[in-house]
Amino acid sequence: MKIVCISDMHGMLPLLPECDLLLIAGDVCPPPYWPVNEAIERQARWLNDVFRSWLESTKCKAIVGIAGNHDVVFESFPPSLSWIYLQDSGVNWGGLKIWGTPWSKWIITPWPYEWAFGAEDTEQQYRFTKIPIDVDILVSHAPPLSILDETNNGIHAGSEVLLDRIKHLPNLKMHVFGHIHEAAGMKEVDGKVFVNACKGWMVEA
Repeated sequence: MKIVCISDMHGMLPLLPECDLLLIAGDVCPPPYWPVNEAIERQARWLNDVFRSWLESTKCKAIVGIAGNHDVVFESFPPSLSWIYLQDSGVNWGGLKIWGTPWSKWIITPWPYEWAFGAEDTEQQYRFTKIPIDVDILVSHAPPLSILDETNNGIHAGSEVLLDRIKHLPNLKMHVFGHIHEAAGMKEVDGKVFVNACKGWMVEA
């Protein structure tokens, strides 16, 4: 099975190789992201026009995606598109149980700079405990703490709550995420494949 993983396109829609499964880990919409009410309207138009056409042009048997902190429209009304959109929900595809969750650390910024799907530890605990124990592939926007999450200034920006949940998922084969652009890469930890998909990755499984 050929899996392509991408994240944090911010409106840049690349030409992708043919694959069985495309996983998109959020932040698909282009800037500007403020003011929020205007961004919601812009994103809805763009998703229903440009993004929809791009999705339909890909040579992928299935597309599974989530939103990210810049995709403010998805907090209000997720557009109906030609992909499988997951928001604290799952799907069975090709014998794999896939779960998607868009939440990342809450970022405090002055108005009008608001972000989507921000969650403090208590909220993260509530959201991430919903991840089924028998999940095979997890798609989140945030990385887990200490795994492909280091910023340019040396800070590990991943979620400790998410890391703890991953430790209790015995069937997990792959975790795909983004959010921290400079930490893009792929690595194996304890038999699990972790992909920070900000620059796009292909996985043979």
